[in-house]
Amino acid sequence: LCSGMPCKTGGFDKEMTTPTGAAILRACVDEFINEDSFVQIKEGIGIGTRRHTKPNFLRVSLRESAETDTPPSPPQSGTPRWIEEKLTLIECNIDDMTGEDFGFLQSSLFEAGALDAVFIPCTMKKNRPGIIVSVLCNHEKLNAVRETLFTRSTTIGFRETAVNRLSLRREEEILQTENGPVRVKKVYLGDAFLRQKMEYDDRIALKKD
Repeated sequence: LCSGMPCKTGGFDKEMTTPTGAAILRACVDEFINEDSFVQIKEGIGIGTRRHTKPNFLRVSLRESAETDTPPSPPQSGTPRWIEEKLTLIECNIDDMTGEDFGFLQSSLFEAGALDAVFIPCTMKKNRPGIIVSVLCNHEKLNAVRETLFTRSTTIGFRETAVNRLSLRREEEILQTENGPVRVKKVYLGDAFLRQKMEYDDRIALKKD
C-alpha cells in the first residue's frame, strides 16, 4: 500500500498514520518531493482524541511552487535592477529573558553573522508577555547563528523558513563639509539613482550649538 511513499519514524511509540490516510495519499499524490520555496493556499488542522506526551494533531496544507506564482523579473541589461538573495529566516518565542539579556543576544547574533535581528512583542501561553526573536542570515552563517540562539538565549527550539530577499544597490560616500565629514548613503534601481540620505549620527554631530 505504501510502496514508493516516504516515511518517517520516531517521536511516538504508537501508530500515527492510519491505513486509510496512507491510502488517500497514495491515490491522490502524483509525486513526493521536498520543496523549500512555496506559496500556501489553504490549511487544515485536525486534533486526535488519543493522549500522548506530545500534541496529537495533523496539519495539512495546499501549496503551490513559488516559481509558478511569482511574476518574472523584468529583463536585465547591464546592472541588475535589484539584488536577489536566498536567505533563511529563524524565529522563536521567548518569555523568560530580561531586557539586558535580549540586548546581549542581539549583539551576539550580529557577531555570529546575522544580517538582521529584531524583537517583536507577543502574547504567549498562560497570557504571558513574550518576545518573538526574528533573525535573518545566509547559508554560510546559519550554523553559527543557530548555535548562538541555543547558547545565548533560553530557547530550546526555533522555526526556519527559506525566504527570498530583494534589495536595492547601495553606495556610501563621505562628503567633506565646513563642519566636518559626513556619510551619505545613496540608493540605486539598476543604474538609476533613486535617493540619498545622510547618516543620522553624522547629521546630529554637524549641528552647531
